[in-house]
Amino acid sequence: PSAVCGVVGFKPTTGRIPMWPTPPSSRLFVTVGPIARTVADAKLALEVMSGPDRRDPISLRDPMPWWREAADIPLPRVAWTPDLGQFAVDSEVVASCELALGALAELGWCVDLAHPAIPSPWETYGPLFRADAWLELGEAAQATPELFDPEALAELLPARHVATGEVITALNRLTQLRRTIDDFFLDYDVLAMPATATTAFPLGLPPTVIGGRRVEPGWTTYMPFTAAWNMGDNPAATIPCPPTAGGLPVGLLLVARVGREDLVLRTARALEQALPWAHRRPDLRPAPADRQPLDRLI
Repeated sequence: PSAVCGVVGFKPTTGRIPMWPTPPSSRLFVTVGPIARTVADAKLALEVMSGPDRRDPISLRDPMPWWREAADIPLPRVAWTPDLGQFAVDSEVVASCELALGALAELGWCVDLAHPAIPSPWETYGPLFRADAWLELGEAAQATPELFDPEALAELLPARHVATGEVITALNRLTQLRRTIDDFFLDYDVLAMPATATTAFPLGLPPTVIGGRRVEPGWTTYMPFTAAWNMGDNPAATIPCPPTAGGLPVGLLLVARVGREDLVLRTARALEQALPWAHRRPDLRPAPADRQPLDRLI
């Protein structure tokens, strides 16, 4: 939600913010974090929300590192990828993200074109997500399908057929994925990419063409970038970039190695100072007759 709304969203390392009561699904990919207008507000919320809680068995016991801006601290090394080497992305989204990173480079930050060599995340994420979703929602989906969004229902109902072998294979792939991500962050401190592959679209009408390529309409094509970092447990934030020519928000996703929220916060803060966004407000004037009303946009 943050990327298409022009605000800051922060996903900390898994377990950084404790959860209670325990959710009915597994804890593999479940993480909570704040949505805020500024990086400072997100940092304050993280300070309040984080910390160990014995009721949550995976809550982290170590304190969260906080960024410092002393002159003698080296600037984080940033890698930029427009597509993770595999996803379709609209050109106006890429252009907006590159404007933001260009401002960072002008401040003396090192920004390279690079990304970890990870395979498509869906082979790993798919079986685990579907098995998890079926455990939590399968009974309700069968009993009251009319209460579910059609896209969610189409994704959920086949989950009843996920085999144990698929889940075990996916868990093995997950281990390798995490190792690949960890190895990448030996060379870079932060990885930047678009938060979504496209800007906001009319409600209920996900795009069938992104970046000039025909795609299957759905969340796996219009927001394909986040799954890998949920699986990797990495801290990540989406921050606003310059809006498109049509005035729609664009989000830049920043990811760091597990446990290093400070690197994400420091990079986000530098971008916020270079290209301030907190003063922006949506145009809430009545829409002309030839424009979609605001409640039809996401």
